[in-house]
Parts: sequence; C-alpha cells; structure tokens
Amino acid sequence: LTEMLRKRNPTSSKSIKKVKRKMKNFIAEHNKNVLKVVPRNSAINGILKSYEVLVTDKYSKDAMVLQYAVGSKLLEKVEEEVHKLRGVKFQLHAFVTFNKPEETIETTMQACFNGKQHTQINNNDISRKLRESSATIQAGIESFVKKGSGWRLKSIDKLHLNIAQYRPLKGSSYIDLPPELKLKKAIINVKNKDNECLRWALRSCLHQAKTHSDRTSSYPTKCGLAADADGIRYDGITFPVSLNQIPKVEKQNNLAINVYGFEKSIAILHISDQPKELKRINLLLLEKNGKTHYMWIKDLNRLLYDQTKHKRRKHFCERCLHCYTTEAILERHKPECEGVNQRAVRIEMPEKGKNDKIQFTNYHKQMKAPYVIYADFESLLEKVHYAPQDPTKSSTDETQHHEACGFCYQVVRCDGVASEPVLYRGENATDEFLKRLEIE
Repeated sequence: LTEMLRKRNPTSSKSIKKVKRKMKNFIAEHNKNVLKVVPRNSAINGILKSYEVLVTDKYSKDAMVLQYAVGSKLLEKVEEEVHKLRGVKFQLHAFVTFNKPEETIETTMQACFNGKQHTQINNNDISRKLRESSATIQAGIESFVKKGSGWRLKSIDKLHLNIAQYRPLKGSSYIDLPPELKLKKAIINVKNKDNECLRWALRSCLHQAKTHSDRTSSYPTKCGLAADADGIRYDGITFPVSLNQIPKVEKQNNLAINVYGFEKSIAILHISDQPKELKRINLLLLEKNGKTHYMWIKDLNRLLYDQTKHKRRKHFCERCLHCYTTEAILERHKPECEGVNQRAVRIEMPEKGKNDKIQFTNYHKQMKAPYVIYADFESLLEKVHYAPQDPTKSSTDETQHHEACGFCYQVVRCDGVASEPVLYRGENATDEFLKRLEIE
C-alpha cells in the first residue's frame, strides 16, 4: 500500500506515515481481540497436559460466544493429543469473576465452573463435546446469577483445557479368582489360553455347561463362518476387547452387558443403555499384575450377599448395587434408578385428596423487605343516580361512589425505625398519594 502511494505521489510522505500509523493501530487492535491458547503445564512425561485460553474483553461475557471464537483452536489441541496418546480424557474449566454493587464499594468473588469430562479415542464428535462443555459452563453461570444473591457476571477471566491419557481396560488371558470371590461360587471363570476372554465369558452365559463350566471344551468353538458357533458377532472388534468396545458388541448382537470391577469391593465399570426388555449379562473384569480378564457373574445377588447384615434372600439393583429385601421392592426401584437420560430420578405423582395441593410454609426463610409503607385512605360517599333494573333478572345496583379525600402513610425500616407520618387532605388524593410514593 505504501509503495502504491509513493508511485502516485513521491512527495506525499505525510500520507504514507498516516497509512502506516492506521495499519499499526489496526493490527494492534486485531491482536488484542485474538484469543490465544498457550500451554500451561505438563506432567508425567506428557501424559497430563493443560492449556490456557487468554480471554479478551470482547469474549469475556458469554461462555458460548467464547467457545465459538476459540473452538477451532481447542479442537486442534485435542486432536493433536488424541493422535499422540491414542486416547485421551479432556475437560474444560472456566474461571469467572462476579461482582455485587454496594452503596459505597463493589464486592467481587471468583468461582470455577467445570464442563463434563469426555473420553476420546478418535477424532469423531470432538467439536460437539466441546460445545456441550461450554453449554454446561454457561448454564452453571446463569444458574448462579439467578439464585437471587445479587451477584452479577463481571468477566470470564480464563479457560483451561485439561487433557490426560486414557488407557481403557482390556480383557485378555486367564486370571484365577481371589479366594473371597471363589468361595461364593457366583462366578464362572473359564480357563482360556488366548486373549479372547470376553468371547468365553459370553459363551459361558449364553451356552451354559452342565459340567466343567471352567473348561473351554465345554462350549461351542469357531466354525469358520461370519459368526461363531455361539452366534455372537465381533465385526470390527479387536482382541483383547477394551471396555469402550463393549457397546459395539451389544449393538451387533442385541445384547445388554454390564461390567463390574473388583478391588476390595465390587465397583461399576459399565452399565448397558440397551432397552430394558433385554436380559442383562453381568460380567466381572478382574485385573492382576497388568493383566485383565472377563468372566461371567452367574448370580449377582450371591456375589454381593455379604454387603449387608440381612440374612435372608437379597435382591441387588444392577445399576446402583443397592440391596432390597424383596423382588417386588426391587422392581419398584428399577424405573427410578433408570431415570431420565441415564440419570436416576425418583418421580412421585400426587394423590387426589392427599397431597394434590402445594402451599408455601417456610415463612421463616423469607427475606425481609428493607422498607414497608403502611397507608390508610379516607373517602367521601357520593350518591349515584341509577336507572331502575328489571326486577325479574338478577342485577346489582350501584348506589354510592367512594371519592378519596385524604390519606396518611408511614415508612417503616426493616429494623423497626419509622419515619414521621405523612398526612394529606384535599382534592385528587389518589394522584397525590402516587406522587408521594415516587418521591419516597
């Protein structure tokens, strides 16, 4: 641009300096609004990484606007780490400042809002998950502001993206059961010598052996077809099977598989989201000396029996492992535990005549009004002339009209201190009262 100006008018040095100054200001303003993602720290040989987004004033008022502005850069960082580590868990954190205007000073406070933690083993749906995290953060900020505490959003100061390597558990070769689990006789543990323990665990459930249930010879084996002799397909499944491949096996074979772990006690690793009409197959994923192994839980109630002191038959929920004394109580619990969107929700509908009315009772929790105005009016009764009504029909006759002629009010503070009473008598008392209220 400066070369063009110089060719047109070689003596116009002022114009060239003016253009250079404008370009410099434009670039400075542009750089001020550009969001930068910088490495924050790293640990354990790069397995844990953290990035920080330096937020400018232009994007500091809304988490979703901030996400749209910096989303491509966050996506680039996550994809880069997925490629390096072959699998990651990532989470967004927003550090926010709120302020509360007071009469003399402004009070501020800082808070942190977290997005949902996501697991990623490929580059699919990363953008959607980042948007979900930003939406969760924005919802948290709005919920905080709406609580009525008087806090207002001042700024979103910074955004952290934390990334950690994800190493899913994989079932491989045979592992002997710990003595405390073996004595319960609730688990079928097939002694396989390959890395396909998931295949043998499902076979032991779907094709139950009458004798020697721990031997591979008791179950159907491969027959060279697309599906095995047991009828289970494993298209696109790599052995040993990691925990995150279980949903693929479920969908291919119309199965519902729950996976539990054990370390001093039984823990939930995966709960199937397949339709509830499908019977659940419960598997135990055991880990020992760097090896993992799937096995079929034949009787979950027997496996968890010693968790409570109840001595009769026990019924455990597969989703939360809570114990119930009868199967009927367990069946009533299941819809609540399944909930909505895989989250437990208890729904209680009101009963007519019992709890079908809701009224406010927590009067002690009410906030005091800073000031209360007590007012009283005096009025004159003026007769109204009216036409006689039809006596055969129901009607109301207006005989008098109230004309306000004066009022008196007093302002009382929440601590009981009252101002002097204000008294007025005269015309247009109603209008005068409203004017006085505006002044107060």
